[in-house]
Amino acid sequence: MTAIKTSRSWGVPPTQILQGRPSPWGPVDTKLSMALTILEDETCKECGIVSWHGHSANASLVFKHDKVHCYGCAELEKKRAEESRSKRPDDHGAKPYVAAAMFDGSTDLPSRADEYERREARRRS
Repeated sequence: MTAIKTSRSWGVPPTQILQGRPSPWGPVDTKLSMALTILEDETCKECGIVSWHGHSANASLVFKHDKVHCYGCAELEKKRAEESRSKRPDDHGAKPYVAAAMFDGSTDLPSRADEYERREARRRS
């Protein structure tokens, strides 16, 4: 899906992204693009579950819910709550945003690979 979404955003054939070299638009590209459209159309915009699961009458199919914590969103929510208590005129038009930083002030942020390794280690333990 990532390759097909990338091809759509870049305006190139999906096979060009998948093969890593320029290629003309072909029947495979059409099928891949249509498959992505179908998948997006058949995925619930609210919960993210595909329709063949979400609308299934299969009694053995169950749904679990979980949550993830985005600490960036938590900071924005905290800032918005503070601002709603004391809105000053110079705050109008100001847009809060978050930026990742290390607690110790170092400039080396963890990489994507670091995070996935941490999650895998936690899953195994």
